[in-house]
Amino acid sequence: MKDMSNRDKMIIIILTIIILLVAGFFALIRPTYKNLVADTETFNKTQEEWNGIEVKINAIPGLKSNITEIYNESSKIAKLFVNEAFADANKTYDDRKVSAAIDEHLQPAIDESKLKVETYEITKTESQEVEYYYYTPNVVTYSLLEAADINGNYAQEITEKLKADVVLAEKELAEVQVSSVKMKVAGEKDGLLDFLDKIKDDKNAVLVTEFEIEDYQFQGGLDEEEEKTQPTQAPAPVEPQLDEEGNPIETPAETPAPVETPAPSSNSNPLEVGFSEMEIHVSFFNAKPIDQPDLGD
Repeated sequence: MKDMSNRDKMIIIILTIIILLVAGFFALIRPTYKNLVADTETFNKTQEEWNGIEVKINAIPGLKSNITEIYNESSKIAKLFVNEAFADANKTYDDRKVSAAIDEHLQPAIDESKLKVETYEITKTESQEVEYYYYTPNVVTYSLLEAADINGNYAQEITEKLKADVVLAEKELAEVQVSSVKMKVAGEKDGLLDFLDKIKDDKNAVLVTEFEIEDYQFQGGLDEEEEKTQPTQAPAPVEPQLDEEGNPIETPAETPAPVETPAPSSNSNPLEVGFSEMEIHVSFFNAKPIDQPDLGD
């Protein structure tokens, strides 16, 4: 080293420093750099995920508003199927009191309509599908019509007319609770119509599903023509009184006694005039109210 010139010594020192720097880069700086690159990638991914989460968080108030609006609109529709007669069953899931509640709900309409109940039966509560009610047009196609539809107008019109049929036919049917009342009653025409109006105006989901009238003319007993053709019994002839010589004795004319009309037999027709027997089936539908969504407010 003593024989080396200052120039050589400087070169050796510089090379030593370079070697130390290179060794330090590979020993310390390079791993740190790799970690820095990895951390930068992680940060970028995390930042991207956070941006997505932040967008969702900012959308929460709008989603809450939409959910609340949908709930309110759905509740109005579902309220049609929340039947007062099933109020206890909706709370306890026990339908043992449904029959008594239905009878209590239906009895005022029967009494106010002055219907005479002959038979009365309430069926057991069961589930039943509610089908969609929609009109399916009777579309008739034929080859000349299809050939004339060169612009596709006919096909487009038919597609529009059948839209409800196609869409609703694919929808899944919902089930509800139902219990029916089968009763045979007798009453006047006005009373019957009044009863049907009361069922129609009922705010609950109540529907007359079957209806049969024994005498749609509400004539009650015998028809008028039938009464006219009933045979009448002629009075028995009276033999004249004779004197000793065999000549008839004239007697003063007597006022004939009024003929008593026999009362109609109670077994022939138990109904009064203007009445008719009727069989009515009334169904009560029910669905549990929709729970209000918990939005964490």
